[in-house]
Amino acid sequence: MPEQTTTKQWVSFEDLDKTILGLFEQSGLPDPLAQADITFLTPDQDFEPAIPTVNLFMYRVEENLMLRNNERSINRNGGQAYIQTAPMRVACSYLVTAWAGGNTSGEQITYLEHQLLSQALQLLGTYPTIPPQFYVGSMVDQDPLLPARVAQPEEIKLPSEFWSALNQPIRPAFTFQPTVSMPMFPPAETDVVSTMFSDYQQGTGGESDRWLIFGGQVINSDDGVGVPNAKVTLDHTLRPGATLETFTDTLGNYLFRKVLAGDYTASAQANGYVAEEKTMTVPGSWEDYKFELQPQGGV
Repeated sequence: MPEQTTTKQWVSFEDLDKTILGLFEQSGLPDPLAQADITFLTPDQDFEPAIPTVNLFMYRVEENLMLRNNERSINRNGGQAYIQTAPMRVACSYLVTAWAGGNTSGEQITYLEHQLLSQALQLLGTYPTIPPQFYVGSMVDQDPLLPARVAQPEEIKLPSEFWSALNQPIRPAFTFQPTVSMPMFPPAETDVVSTMFSDYQQGTGGESDRWLIFGGQVINSDDGVGVPNAKVTLDHTLRPGATLETFTDTLGNYLFRKVLAGDYTASAQANGYVAEEKTMTVPGSWEDYKFELQPQGGV
């Protein structure tokens, strides 16, 4: 099972730049894009590239409200649970421009810049989600993968004022806006509550039965990942035929809501795995409630 920590994950915009750079450095791109320099600089009056260049200037960073998620996730590891608040989804807007460089003159400058810009647009527009093979550094752990919007209208409502602030003449450009997940808080560690008690009384003055609510997990014995939709069955050793069953959720966790204390024959089974059967005492520990299923055909 992957190691859980309570350390905050830091996300770097530099790693996002390098991830985008990887899109432009892949093989098979056409010229002149394949030979162009790729930069992430402010295109002000001092920006004068000497060779054909595609520049991606990050000009705005803001929360992507459409992707906001206030739910918390809970991951279990042994007897501990790790509660993680949903990360902020941050939209990073890049202004993409093309520059002919110093070795071109006249109308060839316009032709070359238009060709570079159109090729860059076609390249970035290929990926509504940036493929994970390009991820660098802190981008590697991005979950979900990086969605991206390309050439959306009204990203810069007053382009003339924008270019005027940079002391540059207005020029053609489009926007590229990937969204990254940025955790604001580290995971909070807490103990797993595996068993709860509840007393039910039959009638006035009668004896109460002690019922329990308990849960556990079914995992893959090879990698420790939870097995979803596994069937878990309990047979009370002193009450033959009193069988209880439930199914695991997407993380491999299961829950029984009304169980008498005692000894049980417990089993877990799932498609593609060898079923496991064992004796289970309720109440017990978290480890007692865990099943490790071996994939069929495994060693």
